[in-house]
Amino acid sequence: MHRSTLRYRLGRIRELTGFDLRDMNIRFNLQAATRAWQFLFVAPEL
Repeated sequence: MHRSTLRYRLGRIRELTGFDLRDMNIRFNLQAATRAWQFLFVAPEL
């Protein structure tokens, strides 16, 4: 992925969610929530 594409996508995430992914605590909380969601709601691959 090109650097400008990544910057654009991160900017869109910030616009749509209000989360600034430059903040380490926000990144950590989003990662933890994503892992919990996967554990609870995504069927494991066999």
